[in-house]
Amino acid sequence: MFGRKGTRSVEPRSVAVTKSPFDLVLDGILSQSAGMHPLDVAARLTALFGSKDYDDNRINFIQIRDIDHPTVCDLSRIEGNPVGLSFTFFGTAGETGLIYLTTAFAQLAPQGADPCPRVPADMISRFVKDYDEAVRKVVAQRSPQRSIADLEQEQRIKSKLSRFLG
Repeated sequence: MFGRKGTRSVEPRSVAVTKSPFDLVLDGILSQSAGMHPLDVAARLTALFGSKDYDDNRINFIQIRDIDHPTVCDLSRIEGNPVGLSFTFFGTAGETGLIYLTTAFAQLAPQGADPCPRVPADMISRFVKDYDEAVRKVVAQRSPQRSIADLEQEQRIKSKLSRFLG
């Protein structure tokens, strides 16, 4: 009466792991990134990470189709000596605006709308190998090259100024 009843073998259930819309889009961007310039990939990720319109079922963001016309940004007021670029971007639905890719942050600023939140550069660097180096390389290519005489004169002036100011 109190004996053991037949035991049932418990079969492991396979649980289908469903990815969030954010993860699906991120996977799509990364899967298409082979052969792309690191700053192109960074621009697409910036648009995704800066999205303000999302929930558990969908994510609405500007899908970057292309970027062009890099311009060196003045980031002299930001601590840490960052450098950066601004690009004109073109979205797949006809959107345009500026995108800032810097060694401190990245940010999307659609034309006629408020800018998206700033995305820390280290967040972009997790997915884009050599992001910092790519930004610095384009900044160096786009920055006017000064002669050795100009650099030496600047150094002399800075030295005299620092001695004068104490």
